Amino acid sequence: MPVGQRNNWVFLGACFLAKSAMASAFGLEVRELASQFAPAWSHAEVTRCVASVRSRLETARSGVMIEYKGAKVDPRYRFTNARLIEWLEMTSSEMTQMRTIIDADESRRRDRARKDQKRREDGALTQTEVELRHKDRVAEARRLRSDGLSYTEIAERLRLSKTAVFGYCRKS
Repeated sequence: MPVGQRNNWVFLGACFLAKSAMASAFGLEVRELASQFAPAWSHAEVTRCVASVRSRLETARSGVMIEYKGAKVDPRYRFTNARLIEWLEMTSSEMTQMRTIIDADESRRRDRARKDQKRREDGALTQTEVELRHKDRVAEARRLRSDGLSYTEIAERLRLSKTAVFGYCRKS
């Protein structure tokens, strides 16, 4: 772990441990976490890094709630995805592998992919398929026109509007 990032990783790890681990095992779990991310740290350095996390955990264990934005909430740290992404210096390619810690761009990409998949399941064509179909229709309209059919006849045969057929046949 790069020296400049160890504090963030140990601190964030401790925050998540404070939410998930048994409070009695918090100290042991944090020491194990620190041994992975900052093996050269002394016990005192680890303790300093997670002191506020431990304090908030103790407050939560005693049942005290704090006021935040007008509501009583658990005093343990909570982080937005944006803050986690910033602190962990996550890249876009890393976020594609994540389930929940993603930015707005990745969220939009996933939503678009879900909607595209749903459209495919419902029988919609891909953009490439639409473009190929259009080229085929233009070619067919031009071929029929060169065979002497009127715009109206072509429109009826291809199930297009007369205006569309006229436009297809006029393009060079």
